[in-house]
Amino acid sequence: VNSPAAQGLLTMDLPPHSSPDASNALAIDLTESQGQLASVSAADAANLVTLCYVDGELLAYQTAILTAANQYSLTNLYRGAYGTAIANHPSGTQFARLDGSVGRFAYPNSLIGQTVYLKFASMNIVGGGLQSLASLPAYTYTVKGSGQNSSIIVTGSFGGKPTANLVLQSYVFAASATVPAGVAGSRGTAATAATATTTFIIRKNSTNVGTMVFAAAAMTATFTMSSATAFSAGDVLTLVAPAAPDVTLANLAWTILGIS
Repeated sequence: VNSPAAQGLLTMDLPPHSSPDASNALAIDLTESQGQLASVSAADAANLVTLCYVDGELLAYQTAILTAANQYSLTNLYRGAYGTAIANHPSGTQFARLDGSVGRFAYPNSLIGQTVYLKFASMNIVGGGLQSLASLPAYTYTVKGSGQNSSIIVTGSFGGKPTANLVLQSYVFAASATVPAGVAGSRGTAATAATATTTFIIRKNSTNVGTMVFAAAAMTATFTMSSATAFSAGDVLTLVAPAAPDVTLANLAWTILGIS
């Protein structure tokens, strides 16, 4: 780390709110660090480019408005990043912008729950005069987190034309996984396009939770799922053909993405 971090305190209460939060503003005072913040695009905010730390919650913002010397109002907030808890943060809570001025350490999942020891050596303004580690105190930290998410892929195919109410696939989960809202990241294709819009049902056990849809003349599918659906070990994801099959749609393949 060779530049000062933008850090300070909240000047107003930040109440909890689902993400994205367009209702509340994060009001901060960066006087102690003389830090500066800039606005970003909506896409960058959603991708957590402006990641910040507020009392245990990680969040990102889109718009930074300078309201007074060293004071900002941050709006269009993306709350609870990386599984952190969305909470109420009172005035006076510590704030830090997590950019290149903050040290970051990658660690393997095996370190979660373990204690590590850290020493922080200083240097002069030209990068010389590094302190001896032997003269520095060691700080302990217990590594937290749940590990990086991994993907569970449900994939299948069917040759020919599906018949009415045919179960094309039943997949039994061996571990917990969540299929994201809209079945994001999933794909479906057909070698022969549909004549009319054709909807396949995605079920969790016996409950309809989403669809795979081939529009008329389309050879690629779109997916719907109103909210993320969690599957536990032993739950079954089933893909079912419509009661009135399309006369031409044939030779299907699909991949449904889940996150564990």
